[in-house]
Amino acid sequence: MHRLNFNISGNFIELEAEGVLWKMHQQSRYVGLDYRVDHTAKVLFTYNQVDPQSGETILSQDVALVFSGVFYFEVTSRDPSVPFDEDKTVETIFYVQTSDKTEDYLSTISGFVPTSTDCDRDYHMMIRMWGGQLIRIGAETAAFALQVK
Repeated sequence: MHRLNFNISGNFIELEAEGVLWKMHQQSRYVGLDYRVDHTAKVLFTYNQVDPQSGETILSQDVALVFSGVFYFEVTSRDPSVPFDEDKTVETIFYVQTSDKTEDYLSTISGFVPTSTDCDRDYHMMIRMWGGQLIRIGAETAAFALQVK
């Protein structure tokens, strides 16, 4: 998978794109998923950055990770013991090898973030929510996109 215009930070919860460090765990909310049979997928988020001093919102933006040339797509069920509100919070964003089993990542972070933006078809991106749901996508490309409100 080739990341076109973003990087994942080493702590697995921040994206560097558009000249901004997007703190996906603390300041975004997972909105939903759009998968199309034309081999594209979008993972949608609402991002709100609040000034810690004033409490005022200084950045409010809908954003997406857009995948093209999708060749692998999997979504696991949520953890029923976790409150539903946790389904909206990103826990981690990382990569795994295609040969890895999804169930091995339901409760652990043992994936990695490649140092290069180029990953071949041997890797899938995983996005895990605090509610236990995993989104696993294998694609030719992944891009960060600002969405029109």
